[in-house]
Amino acid sequence: MPKSVFHFTLLLLFALKSNAESYSGHYFTSWFPRPWALQYASFYAKYNKSLTRISTTTCNSTLHDYRASYLAPPSSTIAKQLLSICYQHEQCMLDALSSQEIANFNSASVVLGLIPTLLSAIGPTIAEISLLSIHRPFLAFLLSLGAPAVGPQRVFEYSGPAHVLGGSSDGNTHPSTLFEISIAKRWEWAQLPLSVLQYALAAGAAANVFMTSLEVGKKSILSWGCTVMFCPFIWSLLSCITHVVAAIGFGLARRNAARQVADSEQGQQQRVGKSDGGQSDQRLLDKLPRLLWKQVKG
Repeated sequence: MPKSVFHFTLLLLFALKSNAESYSGHYFTSWFPRPWALQYASFYAKYNKSLTRISTTTCNSTLHDYRASYLAPPSSTIAKQLLSICYQHEQCMLDALSSQEIANFNSASVVLGLIPTLLSAIGPTIAEISLLSIHRPFLAFLLSLGAPAVGPQRVFEYSGPAHVLGGSSDGNTHPSTLFEISIAKRWEWAQLPLSVLQYALAAGAAANVFMTSLEVGKKSILSWGCTVMFCPFIWSLLSCITHVVAAIGFGLARRNAARQVADSEQGQQQRVGKSDGGQSDQRLLDKLPRLLWKQVKG
């Protein structure tokens, strides 16, 4: 018998001798996702000492069973009981916590539930990301990853790209909602460093969301899926999908609007029969916000 198999057999004998029967009537599944890392190994700093003490002393029996089930071959019977053992260890730890600690955990869950609303309120709108994706698609993609929430009220609130650019359906113009910075000619050399800084900040925001999602999945327990660790990461990607779909739709509408403007100007020039000295290009730019508004709105 290989040495590794012998050690694993001893682990099962000593860890599951008294508690293997207690899991037979609970969750028994092989299709439920397995964690990509060992759970109950570390907790957040504030309660790390107390939770580690409870997990390794009061709930030491279920902790050993969980680790044995996690290390077992996926096709084995004890590996299929991982979900049940995970719930048992979680319940054991909750029973050992004080009422004050339980109240603190409940308060933290309420605050955590409000964070998406706050992020959606201060993050970029769908129209702004769509406009940015025309000229700097990779920066728009990084910003959509760094703002992992789109509030429902902002999804159903229409804010057309024409409104962001300046313009309305009746052809009247109004100030743009974008924050514009004009760089003097003598400071043109600073455009490249500023662009690099923008990409670095956006990449840092995206990396922060990525690392935080992985940390939340590893140091917390999902109430309806004890062994599921990837849900926070999947949630952080959903807003990116919304922005990508909106950017593709805006790009198609922009191409259609530009084609209509070009056809209209070409027909007008043929009727006039002479060149207007480049004024048609200016008229095209003046009409583009209005046509974009009609295309996206209708």
